Amino acid sequence: MAGSPALAEELRRNLERLRDGVAGPELAEMARDVLSGQITLRDVARSAAYSGPILQAMERFRECEEQLSDEERADQTSKAAERFGEDRD
Repeated sequence: MAGSPALAEELRRNLERLRDGVAGPELAEMARDVLSGQITLRDVARSAAYSGPILQAMERFRECEEQLSDEERADQTSKAAERFGEDRD
Protein backbone atom coordinates (compact mmCIF):
# COMPACT_ATOMS: atom_id res chain seq x y z
CA MET A 1 0.00 0.00 0.00
CA ALA A 2 3.00 2.27 0.38
CA GLY A 3 2.91 3.13 -3.33
CA SER A 4 -0.81 3.93 -3.37
CA PRO A 5 -2.06 6.71 -1.11
CA ALA A 6 -5.68 6.01 -2.10
CA LEU A 7 -5.44 2.33 -1.19
CA ALA A 8 -3.57 3.12 2.03
CA GLU A 9 -6.30 5.57 3.03
CA GLU A 10 -9.03 3.05 2.20
CA LEU A 11 -7.25 0.41 4.25
CA ARG A 12 -7.00 2.79 7.21
CA ARG A 13 -10.72 3.64 6.97
CA ASN A 14 -11.64 -0.04 6.84
CA LEU A 15 -9.42 -0.84 9.81
CA GLU A 16 -11.13 1.95 11.74
CA ARG A 17 -14.53 0.43 10.92
CA LEU A 18 -13.30 -2.98 12.07
CA ARG A 19 -11.90 -1.39 15.24
CA ASP A 20 -15.38 0.01 15.89
CA GLY A 21 -16.78 -3.53 15.91
CA VAL A 22 -18.62 -3.93 12.60
CA ALA A 23 -17.23 -7.47 12.16
CA GLY A 24 -17.13 -8.63 15.75
CA PRO A 25 -14.82 -8.40 18.73
CA GLU A 26 -11.96 -10.52 17.37
CA LEU A 27 -11.50 -8.36 14.28
CA ALA A 28 -11.98 -5.21 16.37
CA GLU A 29 -9.05 -6.32 18.50
CA MET A 30 -6.95 -7.10 15.43
CA ALA A 31 -7.71 -3.69 13.90
CA ARG A 32 -6.84 -1.90 17.16
CA ASP A 33 -3.53 -3.72 17.24
CA VAL A 34 -2.74 -2.89 13.60
CA LEU A 35 -3.74 0.76 13.95
CA SER A 36 -1.66 1.14 17.11
CA GLY A 37 1.37 -0.48 15.49
CA GLN A 38 1.42 -3.47 17.84
CA ILE A 39 1.13 -5.89 14.89
CA THR A 40 1.61 -5.60 11.14
CA LEU A 41 -0.81 -6.77 8.49
CA ARG A 42 1.80 -9.29 7.40
CA ASP A 43 1.84 -10.70 10.94
CA VAL A 44 -1.97 -10.76 10.99
CA ALA A 45 -1.95 -12.84 7.81
CA ARG A 46 0.38 -15.34 9.50
CA SER A 47 -1.53 -15.43 12.77
CA ALA A 48 -3.58 -18.46 13.72
CA ALA A 49 -5.41 -16.29 16.26
CA TYR A 50 -7.05 -14.18 13.56
CA SER A 51 -7.42 -16.74 10.78
CA GLY A 52 -10.83 -17.99 11.94
CA PRO A 53 -12.50 -14.58 12.19
CA ILE A 54 -10.92 -13.41 8.93
CA LEU A 55 -12.07 -16.52 7.06
CA GLN A 56 -15.59 -16.12 8.47
CA ALA A 57 -15.71 -12.48 7.34
CA MET A 58 -14.44 -13.43 3.89
CA GLU A 59 -17.14 -16.10 3.63
CA ARG A 60 -19.84 -13.56 4.54
CA PHE A 61 -18.45 -11.21 1.88
CA ARG A 62 -18.46 -14.00 -0.71
CA GLU A 63 -22.06 -14.87 0.16
CA CYS A 64 -23.11 -11.23 -0.25
CA GLU A 65 -21.26 -10.96 -3.53
CA GLU A 66 -22.98 -14.07 -4.85
CA GLN A 67 -26.33 -12.38 -4.26
CA LEU A 68 -25.44 -9.57 -6.68
CA SER A 69 -26.70 -9.67 -10.22
CA ASP A 70 -24.14 -9.59 -13.01
CA GLU A 71 -25.04 -5.92 -13.56
CA GLU A 72 -24.59 -5.04 -9.87
CA ARG A 73 -21.26 -6.87 -9.75
CA ALA A 74 -20.05 -5.07 -12.88
CA ASP A 75 -21.15 -1.75 -11.37
CA GLN A 76 -19.18 -2.44 -8.17
CA THR A 77 -16.12 -3.45 -10.19
CA SER A 78 -16.39 -0.28 -12.27
CA LYS A 79 -16.68 1.90 -9.16
CA ALA A 80 -13.60 0.29 -7.63
CA ALA A 81 -11.64 0.78 -10.86
CA GLU A 82 -12.65 4.44 -10.96
CA ARG A 83 -11.70 4.93 -7.33
CA PHE A 84 -8.36 3.15 -7.39
CA GLY A 85 -7.50 2.65 -11.06
CA GLU A 86 -5.29 5.73 -11.29
CA ASP A 87 -2.91 4.06 -8.83
CA ARG A 88 -2.32 0.96 -11.00
CA ASP A 89 0.22 2.38 -13.44
